[in-house]
Parts: sequence; structure tokens; C-alpha cells
Amino acid sequence: MIDIMKTRTYALLFLILISISCGDNNQKDVAINATEAGVYYDLETATFITLTEGKHSIPKSSQLFTYSLSDVSLKEEVRFKSKDKKRLRATIVYEYRPKIEGMEGLHSKEGKYYEDMYVKPAVFSKVRNALNVLKDSISKEITNEKVKAAIAKDEVFSKRIETLSFKVTDIVSEE
Repeated sequence: MIDIMKTRTYALLFLILISISCGDNNQKDVAINATEAGVYYDLETATFITLTEGKHSIPKSSQLFTYSLSDVSLKEEVRFKSKDKKRLRATIVYEYRPKIEGMEGLHSKEGKYYEDMYVKPAVFSKVRNALNVLKDSISKEITNEKVKAAIAKDEVFSKRIETLSFKVTDIVSEE
């Protein structure tokens, strides 16, 4: 019985020595382009790690998610009611870029659908709040400034997303 245990112990030690001498087999190499950021979850530190441009080694057990850091232009229609209860529709154009330092938060909370799950609802909410208080005499310039100010005040949003431009292009009555 003792001889069998010794044999197994030596065999296990032999396999460990071989794996150490062959290098670190628990890593895989990944490349991140200049226009991307990569995010993976590190089990050892229990945190999300953001990777920028270059070659990196990450644990084989980790899945890498890449996100574009390019400028994004979002053109949508937003429906709302004015202060005097008229149904209106506004076309907005919002241009933004995700920030590298905000990628961990975007990935951990929203994932790869962050535009539909986070950006659009946040911007639409701010647009509606700015437009709901207006009456018939709607000034696009006032609305643009109110929305820009509301986006700038939102610290969490501003840490994750860089606003490049925002404007209301059309406001039309639906009645």
C-alpha cells in the first residue's frame, strides 16, 4: 500500500515538474487593436480587467470581450408630452464614444448590449425630462443646452461615456 502511494506521489511530482519546465500553459495571448478595449474577469483578483492596445497574456479560462472605442452616432425619435399635454415627437442626434476607464462598468452592468441597455435609456430619459416642461413655443437651443447639462451632471454616465455632440433636430406635433 505504501509503495503504491509512493509511486503515485512520484508520478504526480514528475507531471508537475514537466508542466513547470514547459512554461506557463495557463495563459493565452490576445491582441487588442488601437480602436478597441478588451475586458475579461480575473478569477484570482475577482475583478474585471480592461486591456488597451497591444498584445496581452490572459488566463485560458477567461473569456475576452472586445468593445469598439470608435465614435458612435445615434439618431432616434423620442415621443413625449409637453407641459400643456400635447403629444410631440422629437428627432435627436447623439454622438458619443465609450471611455476606456468606463469599460469595466459598462461590461459588468450592461455587457455587449450597453448601447440599447444603458446609453439610449439614459439619453432618452434626459431628453424627455427637458422636453416635458416646455410648452408649444419649444426652443431647440434651450432643449439642447438642458440635455447637455443633464448628461454632464450624471457622474456615472460621464465616467463611462464621452459625449461628443447632442442636438434636437425636429420637434413635431403628433396631433
